[in-house]
This record gives sequence, C-alpha cells and structure tokens, in this order.
Amino acid sequence: MKNKLGKKLGVVTSLLAVAALVLAGCGGSSSGTAGTLRLASAVAPNTLNQIRNSESINSEIIGQYLEGLVQYNADNELVGAVAKDWTTNEDGSVYTFNIRPESKWTNGQPVTANDFVFAWSKLATDKEATYGYLVSAIKNGQAVLDGTMDASELGVKAVSDSQLEVTLEQPLAYFLDLMAFPPFFPTNEAFYNEVGGDEVYGTSMETVLGNGPFTLTKYKADEGWEFAKNPDYWDAASVQLNVVTVRFVAETSTQGTLYDNGEIDRLGLTGDLIDKYSGSSEIVTQPETAVFYFYLSGTTNSPDATLANKNVRAAIAHAIDKSVITDNVLKNGSLPIDYLVPKDFVSLDGEDFRTFANQFNDPMFDVKKAQEFLDAAKKELGQDTLSVTLAVADTEAGKKIYENIESQLETNLEGLDVTINQVPQQTYYPLLQEYGTPAANAGWGADYMDVATYFEIFRSDDSHNYGKWNNPEFDQLFKDAQSPELATNPTERWNKFVQAEAVLINDYAIIPIYQRASMALVKPNVKGFKLYPTAPDMRYKYVTVE
Repeated sequence: MKNKLGKKLGVVTSLLAVAALVLAGCGGSSSGTAGTLRLASAVAPNTLNQIRNSESINSEIIGQYLEGLVQYNADNELVGAVAKDWTTNEDGSVYTFNIRPESKWTNGQPVTANDFVFAWSKLATDKEATYGYLVSAIKNGQAVLDGTMDASELGVKAVSDSQLEVTLEQPLAYFLDLMAFPPFFPTNEAFYNEVGGDEVYGTSMETVLGNGPFTLTKYKADEGWEFAKNPDYWDAASVQLNVVTVRFVAETSTQGTLYDNGEIDRLGLTGDLIDKYSGSSEIVTQPETAVFYFYLSGTTNSPDATLANKNVRAAIAHAIDKSVITDNVLKNGSLPIDYLVPKDFVSLDGEDFRTFANQFNDPMFDVKKAQEFLDAAKKELGQDTLSVTLAVADTEAGKKIYENIESQLETNLEGLDVTINQVPQQTYYPLLQEYGTPAANAGWGADYMDVATYFEIFRSDDSHNYGKWNNPEFDQLFKDAQSPELATNPTERWNKFVQAEAVLINDYAIIPIYQRASMALVKPNVKGFKLYPTAPDMRYKYVTVE
C-alpha cells in the first residue's frame, strides 16, 4: 500500500503510499474522556472508495467502518470477520465462505455473498481500480481485466445469500491474507447504485455504507473525521471505544502544541519533536515494515533523457548517505537501506527474508564511485552539467528529507544540479498515477503477508509502477515466483524473488532510503494502540482508552 512519508503504505499502500502521516498523542493537562480516542493526521484523505483507493490514509479510514471476509486480530493472526468459517478443496484452489448471519450493513440489511460478488466485479472492471490486477488470481480474472470476458464469468459465485464460493486460477498461499485487504471488502449493490454509482460512491460520508466496528459520523478531508461505535456490529462486545476523532493537522509542531494542551492522545515523533520530548516516559517505539525510496525514470509521460542514462541513476544511488537521513532528520529508529524487502517482515523455516537473500548488506554510499558514474554519464550525454528534478509531497517530513537529499547530491557530485519539486499533498499521488513526473518520492507498506507484495508494483504493467520501469527479466522472475510449479517449493520461490530484487536495485530503478520505524508519545490510559504491518495499519477495534 502506498505509504506516507513520515505506514499502512500502505504499505504502502501505502501508496506507498510518499506523504507523511504523523498521528498525534496524549499528554498535557488532560487525559481526555474514557472511551474516546483523539488523534491527528498530517495527511488528508482523497477517497472513501475502497475499490479506487491506493493510499494508506484512505485505508486507515475505510478499514474502521468496513470489513471483509477475514480480519487480523490484535496479535496479527487471521480470523473470521464477515465469514464465520470457510473450507477449501484438496489442492486449495476453491474456497467456500460461510457468511455469519449477524453481519449487517448500518442500514439494517444483512451482508450477503452477493455484496462480495458485486464488489469484486467492480474491482475487475472499474478502470480506476488501482488494485484490479489482484483479481487475476481468481479464475478468469485476467480475461475479465482484459475485457475479453464478462464480469459474470469471474470465478466468484453466490451459492446462496449466506455462502460464497471462490475459484482460483491456481492455489495461492496468501489468498486469505488478500481477503483482509480493503479492495476485497464488500459493497452493497443497491446502495452503490442509489447514491450515483462509480463517480459518486466514496466521495463523501453520505455515499458510503459500512458493516464494520465503527460508523463514520463526520468527514471533511481538510479538517478531520470522526467515528462512533457501531452498536449493530456482530462483534460489538469486543469494541471498547465509543468515539474516535481525527483532526487534519499538517504541521507536526502544531500537533505538538495539541499534545501539550492535552487535546490529542498520541503524538507521532520525528526530527525536532524527538529532540523536544527526549526522555519522556510516554515514548513508545515500534519497528515497521514500510520502505521508502524514490524512483528514477526516463520513460514516464514526462520523459527525462538524463534519468534514462543508467550511469546518472547509479551516481545518485551512490552519492547519498542514508544514515544521515535516519540519524539526523528522522531520528526515530528508522533504518537506512539499500534493499527493497524490509527486515523482519516474513520468514521461511524461521529465517527472515533479508537473511535468506544475503544481499545489499553493505552501504552503497561511495562518493568516489558516484562521481565516476556521473563523469561517465556526462561523457555519454555530451554535457558538462546535468540537471534532475525530484518530486515530493509538500509535507513537513517530506520537505526535510528531500532538502537533505538535494544538499548531499549537490555536495557529493560535481556537475549535477538538483531541484526539488514540492507538490501539494492531495494532488501528489494523482500526479504519480498519471505518470507525470520522472523522479519522485514513494514508499510501500505490505498489503498482505507475503514478499510478493513488494515486487508486484514494479511489474511493467502494474498501475503502481509510477516510473514505468520495464524490465523483461524482472517480469519473468516475478511470473516464475508466482507459478503453480513453485507454489509448493517456497525455497525456490524465494530464490526467484532474491534475483528479482537484485535486478531492480542493480538497475537503479529505485533508490531505497529507509525502512520506517515509529516513535510516539502515548498517554498511559491509551491501551492496545500499535501499528500493524498490513493495511489498515491502525485498527481502533483493539484500542482501549481508560
């Protein structure tokens, strides 16, 4: 999931994902009201349509009032949600989900199997569905995506109102994980059509219908949003919060003031705020699995011949000391990285993917090598000075990080001029989705608990491939890793991903910067608040405010 520079992307989505989401924390003179959680976000949402969403902040809202067939519990284990249970055939290619009768929409109607059939058909046919490609895992999914088959041929069937049958093209180890991902959440067809269909659904609070633990009671993207406990939710007894309020506050210094005044219950810390609150007994730190990078491309709708030169990309990659960014700008425990798949995400027989891959362990930073690459590029391009422009959302954290990158590049590379293009946060991802800039900040948080989530976005035909990077070797390695032949050979499957990561990084299609960690102030009366590795990375259902 497209992530926010600063999760759930997330992910990356975050993305993924990228603009910074800094959530604000409690303290000051007031501990608030029991049962009420008060937060602040530095990022504003731009859609409530789960089918057209690809940003973490949107998922964080959608994931509170909608839920799918399964969900992750507080320990990040998959458990039933709308589905009370399910079965599979012998080879795992057919799933049958039994819908719990207690699951209801907030208009009182029961959630039915057809709500999933309708939603997934939209996911496959809506040209603005950013995760439509995931439907290719379902039988006939690719043909429906291509328009050579009607959506009625998609391998999802309502056997009855209370039973959903899904047939896959081939067994998929992480299929159930996908069912907890917002694009696969249900949509009430009658409501969808009643509010105006494709171009209206999800554009306001009034044009969404929920079935989750909370209802959306207030929503204005550039001001804030609010949730109330859904009393008719099937698992309402497990929901301890009555109200959640989120203010949109772009400046982290302002969030700090709100914290000091006791007006919010969590304050995300980066940079100067970490210095200000150093030593506080309320600091909570947590490693994350979101990665941030910027892509370099000469093949977008704004082609850049300079960035099409591999030596230019290599020079930039080797001229940045990422530890300066993590140690002096972020200062929150984030890790400098030269790889794609984060540490401590998934393991195979107890071995973390990064240990298994055993590559990109040594820092790329090497000023002498960087200058050699740049000199070679200048000779090839016949220019004494080269210029590049890097786009970044105009969030506070984004500005600081990319001002540092600009300074490092111009200091460490003789003959390179760097311009930072600060784009308003709410129009930043639409710009990327239109492939409108050849170099830009991005990030990704996991959409599901499998390494494939970090690779699929760099396939040549993926909508999240904002640099329009096209590498047949990478595409083939990804295809091989997802083949039926390797579905039962996880070690060889991982080897394909290791090779794919090497192709991506060694072509300098992206320049990894850091793997995010979170540091926040959290009031002692707030219990159970943590960030999860997949979208939505915040799950208020498991939070208590005493």
